[in-house]
Amino acid sequence: MQRENSSTSLRPVKIAAYLYLGAAFGYVMYSLITQTGLCGYLMDVQLSWFGVAYLKFTALIALLILGTPASLILTYIKRREASTIGATGYPSPVNARRQPISWKSLLIMSLAPALIAIPVYYGLTMMDQKDQQREIYKVDLNREAAIPSGDVKFVQLTGVVQLDYQYRLEKKSGTGSSPRTNTYVPLTGPGWTPKQPVRFFINMTFSGYFDAQTKRFSSFPERGAVAATFDGQLAQNDLPTFVVNEYQRNGLLIDSPYFVIDRMSFVDGRVPSAAQMQAYYLIPILGIGLSIAIFVGGSIGLAIRKARRAG
Repeated sequence: MQRENSSTSLRPVKIAAYLYLGAAFGYVMYSLITQTGLCGYLMDVQLSWFGVAYLKFTALIALLILGTPASLILTYIKRREASTIGATGYPSPVNARRQPISWKSLLIMSLAPALIAIPVYYGLTMMDQKDQQREIYKVDLNREAAIPSGDVKFVQLTGVVQLDYQYRLEKKSGTGSSPRTNTYVPLTGPGWTPKQPVRFFINMTFSGYFDAQTKRFSSFPERGAVAATFDGQLAQNDLPTFVVNEYQRNGLLIDSPYFVIDRMSFVDGRVPSAAQMQAYYLIPILGIGLSIAIFVGGSIGLAIRKARRAG
């Protein structure tokens, strides 16, 4: 009896371990997408040692690092449950045989994707509507390096692109596909020197740029300093970890906080709708579609099980 109670007391630990694994998986995906945190550090090590970083390998190593503690705990719990069965001759409550899925459980699982997708869609839509009403601030680094307030998100930023300090990263999505180049470059005032910290960076995916002030497209030279004006969205402390580390290894000073501008085009001086450009309407459609697929597939499975029992 004591062993059975001991096995039952491990149930909260088991649940906590599974919750930790779920949270660890979510963090690894976020870290991999933003290329910051643990995945950013692992990519920095690969780039420093081999000159190339692999996303799948990075995700695997990060999952192994974060998942090992929970895996050890779950292995220990499994052994305790097995020892409980061997001592009592009966399966413990934790290891009891699972009941077959019911229509009620199937309905709950089927509704879950739609119930998650619909609030996410409305939340993103509300944020998009709020962004469209935001003011576009004009920031001129020729005069000052400060932004008007902490709530600034969209800017028209005038400054000097320091191409001597650019960081280029080629991304290949598959064999035979053309690589995509991301270039991170400091954006400063005209009197900037390497002894001064950099507060603004620009993330570019093209070899040229559209000057928002002159309304002309120009190509960047390989090196030097180029004065230009960019429309875009500001993100605070948003450089990949390996970019920050490489800059610091080369002695470039980075301000705290710093800002990264992702280029975008404004329409008639207003922020365009991200919901239309990124097809937010697909979120509820996919959620509802997945719910229907789960319900139909589960219903077929339950009908087959019922027919087998009847036969």
